Amino acid sequence: MSHDRRGTACAAVAMAIGCLSVALVVIYVLYGTHLRQTQARLDWAARNQAHLIAALARSHTVHAPLIRDEIPTYDPDEATISVMLNAHAGNRDLGQTGEFVFAELRDSVIVFRSSRQLILGEERTSIPLAAHRAEPMRRALSGESGVMVGPDYRGETVLAAYEPLPDIQMGLVAKIDLAEVRAPFISAGIIAFIMAAVIAAIGVVVVRHIGNPLIGPPDPQTARLADDADERRNEELSLRESGDTGRTLLNAATDIIALLDARGTILDANEELGRRLGRPSGALVGRCLWDVLPPEELAVARRRRVELAFQTGKTVTFEDTYGGRWNIVTVYPIRDGHGTVARVAVIIGECTQRKQAELSTAIALDELNQVFDNAPDAMRIIDKELTVIRVNAAFLALSGLTKDEVVGRKCHETLGGPYCLTADCPLRQIVDGAEQVIMETTKTRTDATSFPCLLSLARFRDRFGNIVGAIENCRDITDRKRTEEQRARLSAIVEETSDLVFSADASGRIIYLNRAGRNMVGLGQQDDVTSLQITELHPQWAADIILSVGIPAAKRDGTWQGQTAIYGPDRQEIPVSELIIVHQSDSGDVVFMSAIMRDISAREAAELERQKLTAQLYQTDKMATIGQLAAGVAHEINNPVGFVSSNLNAMDKYLKKIAAFLGQDGSVDQAGPAGLEGVIADFGDAIAESLEGTTRIREIVADLKGFSRADDHIMQPADINAGLESTLNIVRNQLKYHCKIETDLGELPPVRCLINQVNQVFMNLLVNAGQAIKSDNGLIRIRSWADGCAVYVSVRDNGEGIPRDNLKRIFEPFYTTKEAGTGTGLGLSLSLDIIKKHGGQIEVSSTVGEGTEFVAMLPYDNGQAEAPEGERISAACVAADR
Repeated sequence: MSHDRRGTACAAVAMAIGCLSVALVVIYVLYGTHLRQTQARLDWAARNQAHLIAALARSHTVHAPLIRDEIPTYDPDEATISVMLNAHAGNRDLGQTGEFVFAELRDSVIVFRSSRQLILGEERTSIPLAAHRAEPMRRALSGESGVMVGPDYRGETVLAAYEPLPDIQMGLVAKIDLAEVRAPFISAGIIAFIMAAVIAAIGVVVVRHIGNPLIGPPDPQTARLADDADERRNEELSLRESGDTGRTLLNAATDIIALLDARGTILDANEELGRRLGRPSGALVGRCLWDVLPPEELAVARRRRVELAFQTGKTVTFEDTYGGRWNIVTVYPIRDGHGTVARVAVIIGECTQRKQAELSTAIALDELNQVFDNAPDAMRIIDKELTVIRVNAAFLALSGLTKDEVVGRKCHETLGGPYCLTADCPLRQIVDGAEQVIMETTKTRTDATSFPCLLSLARFRDRFGNIVGAIENCRDITDRKRTEEQRARLSAIVEETSDLVFSADASGRIIYLNRAGRNMVGLGQQDDVTSLQITELHPQWAADIILSVGIPAAKRDGTWQGQTAIYGPDRQEIPVSELIIVHQSDSGDVVFMSAIMRDISAREAAELERQKLTAQLYQTDKMATIGQLAAGVAHEINNPVGFVSSNLNAMDKYLKKIAAFLGQDGSVDQAGPAGLEGVIADFGDAIAESLEGTTRIREIVADLKGFSRADDHIMQPADINAGLESTLNIVRNQLKYHCKIETDLGELPPVRCLINQVNQVFMNLLVNAGQAIKSDNGLIRIRSWADGCAVYVSVRDNGEGIPRDNLKRIFEPFYTTKEAGTGTGLGLSLSLDIIKKHGGQIEVSSTVGEGTEFVAMLPYDNGQAEAPEGERISAACVAADR
């Protein structure tokens, strides 16, 4: 019996050892599978992140020239690193100890830029390249990629996938502590060992204390049958215990594990399936897995994949989703003793985080594709063999070709440049190691038309980080070049002009002064002008005008023009005509100012000379008119002189008679008192007539003197009617013998004018009117009136009139229709000039055979401010009723 007991105990121990062995094998297989899955997950994560970062770096590099226009300090590599570090801050996708680590190599030292396990308070950790730690990162920085088990930067053994990031000169490591990978399987092994030991101990105790010593030894046949029965029982017990251990391990798994037949019926399943579906896993046995696993519309597709495993006998793997989770489903065929697939084991592991990462990558790639396709600049991707593999819409628009005409052809065949197929080819420079090539060049289309462009090429890498070509960014700069050429031409014009041209900032500090300006103010061509203010170029009075009038007006109206002065080389004042332009932003703020000044010294001298000549011409015309009237004036003076002389002779006779009457001795002749009274009476009449004659002579001489006197150019209020009457006194004797003069002078307000020049206009109009009358019954009618704008003087005659063709030319200088010696042709021209200088004008109307009317119009104060010289009266005044 002791022999049986020992046999039974040995059987129990053997069964425990068998269960432990099976459990260890299962644990080892599951651990190997889990390790491979973790390696694949780390490798996929590292490669995915490397490709995403490479695409992001290329995007930043391609767009760096555009961004630098607004941010000069922009660094595309730092921008990529910043986005990358922010994206992985606090990342927990790889487990409790898993993380993405980034580092760069500086002077044979590995400098880590990101890790959530770095020592608190340290910004980064540095490890010498020769150290035994950080082996995965060392390989990544050497340009290698792969998966390994080795020490990380802490010296801990980790499972790591490493990838180089050549675009930003860094390395990437996705790692997880190997202890975390092994932990659940070590725990399961310990549990299995304990359970096997407990089973063996229980078997020994049962055999020792429960065996019946009263039973005698059986016969050999019975002994053999008993041994066989015991062996079967031991095997069943061992199998049951092994099954219990396997069940424990299956239920501890975080993946769904189910055993299915060919129809998908659940033969067995672990507790994870029940947990996910919210019901006991035992209640699911006998049901079709695909009918209970949502969504139901995927049941047919899932069933077909299981059928495929039965038909081919090969493992089938596919991705599936339910309840918002992504899973990797693996179907393992299980064969019977005849090699036929009798059932399959289905393992469903969740991969939601990976799918989310893939989705993020897809979104990022889609965004990059949209950036590429919708970029305003022409872009294309060229491989090392100079073949175009992709273009965007802007490139097609710029080249005038279709996508089929570009993709697959050599780059120089579609939009080439002068560098194509030469040693200066920028693509060759990229392939030879250049990070980026930026250059200005020209591009030639297939129709032989060319255009200037800004060309930028950057590296293009494949998913493994190898350089396979270049991304070409081509910006058409035709408009910019045209603008630069126009600016250069304008600059040359500004530099060569004889006018002073300067620009100043909003504060009035000069920032540019052309060559002529430097010469005008006495500065050298190399002298710095940026320390000068606008006001320093001008005398004080001119600076006051610019600050108080010029710049405010230019701000309001955009420009201002006036006459000022600047200092010359010897601080002498140079008169200038100045145009100020204020350049403002959309918000109304002054951005800068510019001005153009022209030296008008010669013009002012010429104007002064012109004024002198004009005054002389006025005076000459006056004297010519007086010369024409000389005979009439002399006759007009001769009449009073004649009767004054006659009266003096008569008075001499009367004095002799008086003396005779008194007698030589002084006695009075008593005989002639009656004759003496008549003499005295005639004597008084003669004196009165003589006084009247001398008065007439004095008035004529005064009018002539006033008319012939040169003007003092000071406008003063004057009586226009008085001027008319004074002028009539001079010309009356010439007119009164062949025409009648009628006057209708209205009440007029004083007019600010040069009265002598205005009288000259009246005299010219009256003389012309008299000369136009050829008959002895002529009539000259003079009228004056006023309205709210001006005073009007009309001189109308009934002479021969002026033909229409001549009417257009009567105000031209030196034009005359009179006979030689009767006119200079300047009368009407000077008259119009005088009236215009007073702000008025002359209108004329004439009918051949009926006569002519001239109307002179002069504005007056009427209690308002003085009108500026040269100002025209309003249209309402011109059209006023005469």
